[in-house]
Amino acid sequence: MFFRTCLGLDVRPRELRAVALRRQGKKSQLVGGNILSLDADILTPSLREPNILDSGRFAEKIREILSPLAGREERVSLVLPEMAGRLLLTEVNADFKTRAEGLEILKWQLKNNLPIDPQDLQLDYQVLEKQDGGRCRVAVALMARNVVTQYEEVLLEAGYSPAQIDFPALNLYSCFRSRLDLGEDLVLLSVEGGSLSLQSFQRRTLTVH
Repeated sequence: MFFRTCLGLDVRPRELRAVALRRQGKKSQLVGGNILSLDADILTPSLREPNILDSGRFAEKIREILSPLAGREERVSLVLPEMAGRLLLTEVNADFKTRAEGLEILKWQLKNNLPIDPQDLQLDYQVLEKQDGGRCRVAVALMARNVVTQYEEVLLEAGYSPAQIDFPALNLYSCFRSRLDLGEDLVLLSVEGGSLSLQSFQRRTLTVH
């Protein structure tokens, strides 16, 4: 019987949360979890400035929380504080032929609204809805490239590699949607720690974040 252990690490300003799922085929089972506090002088989420103030202590904390759960698994799905980046909604008059083309079009279209020079950004996107006439509604996630690199390097220093990097808000919706009938139109409000998140969905498509 073959199975994989999937690791998830949720990074918060004063706390780390980790889970391990055992996956076999399409089924998964929660096999462990852990919460570990962080001192205030280790991490400060920011869009422009380096987030990790003490990389050695942060790497040590990562090893401490993941080692009891990981076994031989080294890949980690990393959830970063929303204050470390931005999630934007926009519409474009284009049907992207390739992912690379989509990235360039979005950087050009959003350049006057971006908080950082487009050349210094790590950007990804998801097409939420294709409308009549070729217009698309797109969710855009962005971070400063030096901030993303800092998290990746510290994770590697701790002995792990990032399989995926994401923000918590859309994962929260996906978690509820897979378990509850939320209907076609809804507003999802999340209050946790120092973060307030509001999302509005119409016909299960995100319209406000």
